Amino acid sequence: MIQAEPDFLDGACDMHVHFAPDVVPRAMTAPALAISCREAGMQAVLLKNHYAPTVLCARAVAETVPGIRVFGGLVLNASAGGINPAAVDAALRMGAAEIWMPTVSAWRHQRCVRDARTAPCVAVFDANGHPAPGLEAILEMIARADAILGTGHLAPQETLALAALARNAGVRKILVTHPEFDAIAMDLATQALLADQGAFFERCFHTLQGAVPGKARSVADAIRYLGPESTVLASDSGQLGGPAPAHALLRFGEELLRRGVTAEQLSMMLKDNPAWLLGLAR
Repeated sequence: MIQAEPDFLDGACDMHVHFAPDVVPRAMTAPALAISCREAGMQAVLLKNHYAPTVLCARAVAETVPGIRVFGGLVLNASAGGINPAAVDAALRMGAAEIWMPTVSAWRHQRCVRDARTAPCVAVFDANGHPAPGLEAILEMIARADAILGTGHLAPQETLALAALARNAGVRKILVTHPEFDAIAMDLATQALLADQGAFFERCFHTLQGAVPGKARSVADAIRYLGPESTVLASDSGQLGGPAPAHALLRFGEELLRRGVTAEQLSMMLKDNPAWLLGLAR
């Protein structure tokens, strides 16, 4: 059992968890993951897979594991057909909570990650900065569904351009995917521009394990600079040998507390902000 301060994870939402089966080995199946999060007192989890939609799995797990909300989504990598409005339409009609831009198929990811798989690259913008065919239609669908737009593993300047398009399309919920991830490495000035557009930032425990040292300090600095109001804390867990989501969030919280983040701020970033994005709070 997890030992923690009272209510530390009670009502928390983890918006970035990986599960088995997957193209790469994962530590837990989705039902086992949901059960472990429920036992920790968490309110919700959002299942993510780089290669397949997770909406159907989330619905099945939600029905078999009562007491916790389970959400799914779709990542627009090559395996989903890239910038594919038909796939997005189907996922949203089945209840997808988040649509992510390309991750492993993003140009930035394939350029920066040594072990990136050789899947075709999916371009969100062309060489002249014009939106890829279908992108604007996808953003309009996300806006109509009031779903979350996840920025994926795009370069910081691509993310800025995407956020501007999304806001013009009426998207309310923009979540910048782990800006501290080595392959993204988004600077605070760019994050501030995105925050001015109402974007949230998903800061993940798993990125603390990256090649660049001092990530916990960088995360705490970013929270102080931009404010906890724009931050969501997530685990990005599921790797073999890594902690389960609840344990990852506990360790993440402890790291941030040691660096001056308050318990009240942690509650906002673990509970209030993700609950609003997931439609659990108005």
